[in-house]
Amino acid sequence: MEAYKKLTSQLQFFTFSFHQRYTKVPISEIMYFESRGRTILIHTTTMKYRFLSKLDIIENYMLDNEIHFLRIHQSYLINPYHIRSITLQTSKWSIIVFLV
Repeated sequence: MEAYKKLTSQLQFFTFSFHQRYTKVPISEIMYFESRGRTILIHTTTMKYRFLSKLDIIENYMLDNEIHFLRIHQSYLINPYHIRSITLQTSKWSIIVFLV
């Protein structure tokens, strides 16, 4: 069952519009969402997209559709599939996530 969920999650898409143009991006290619004010940047394995929204709305959409992304900061929502390493820096109390 877990393998089926992983396979079907790779077939899902995130759709957004910007300047009256709709774009469909495979969830499996999204490395992370970044919020800069009211602008959302989608960083994928091949390119970047942008549109107007709030990260809270995207996070709720992912939760409602059982798509697992991690909110690691108020400005970042990351796809755990793309995490390759996590390093804890105890002196600064921060976690560094390396995405590939």
